[in-house]
Amino acid sequence: MSNEKYKGGQKLVFGCLVGAFAALLFLTVGFDSGYFTLLELVKYCAISGGIVGLLNFIIYELGLNDNQKEKKSSASNTQSSSSYDNYTDISGGSDGGGFSGE
Repeated sequence: MSNEKYKGGQKLVFGCLVGAFAALLFLTVGFDSGYFTLLELVKYCAISGGIVGLLNFIIYELGLNDNQKEKKSSASNTQSSSSYDNYTDISGGSDGGGFSGE
């Protein structure tokens, strides 16, 4: 049983929390105190949290599909060749025997 199907949901929840916290921080620090009502803060935090969470989930799922495609293509390629088998020495170096000429 794979745990990968639950990671997308975790990414969605984490993105929602980060987006909501970032919006809350931006709306409370970036504006004067009392500029937004509590209902407006909740509404904007929910909207931004949903957007960030959805983007985080989509990016994760697209990346997951690309990784699965790479695994399938590498699994179908069962032919492996050793680089040493195809090596040919053309350097003309020492071959162990030699003619001294005398």
